[in-house]
Amino acid sequence: MSRTSGFMGFTESDDKAIHLGKVLMILLPTASVIFTLSSTFYTIFVAEALGGAGGFVEGLGLLGVLLAVEMITQTLLDYPSGALGDAIGQRWVIGIGNMLYGVVFFMVSFVTSATPFLYLVAIYAIQGVAQSQISGAWSAWFDNNYKVAMPEDKDRKQYGVFWGRMGM
Repeated sequence: MSRTSGFMGFTESDDKAIHLGKVLMILLPTASVIFTLSSTFYTIFVAEALGGAGGFVEGLGLLGVLLAVEMITQTLLDYPSGALGDAIGQRWVIGIGNMLYGVVFFMVSFVTSATPFLYLVAIYAIQGVAQSQISGAWSAWFDNNYKVAMPEDKDRKQYGVFWGRMGM
C-alpha cells in the first residue's frame, strides 16, 4: 500500500481509485483557498461600491439584502439542480455552475458606486444559481466515480475513511 493510499484510507484500491482520490485531494483544498480569498475581496469591493462615497460600512446593510437574494435563490434551486445533475450528469452541472461564476465575475467588473442596485440583485441571483449547481454536484460526482473505481468496497468503509480524512 502506498503512502497516498494509506492517508486516504484506501486499503484495497486500484490505480483508478488512487487517481480519483488524488484529484479530489488537490482540487477541493485549492478551490476552497481560491474561493475564500476571492470572496473576501469580492465582498469588500461590493460593500464599498454600495456605500458610495461613504465607504465600506454604509454598504454592509445593502450587502446583507444581496446575500439574502443569493441564499434564497440557491435554496429554491438546490433540489432542481440535483435532478438536473442526475439527468445530464454532474460534470455538466459543475461546468454550468463554473460558467455562471465566470459571468458573475465579469458582471462585477463593471460595478461602480453609480451602479443601480437592481444590477447587483441580478448578479447575486445568478451567483445563487451557480452555487445551487455546484453545491451537491462535487460530492455526487465523486460518489458516482467512486462506485465505478472501487466496486469491492460494498460497505463503503474506505469511502467513509476518505471523507473523514478530507474533512480534517
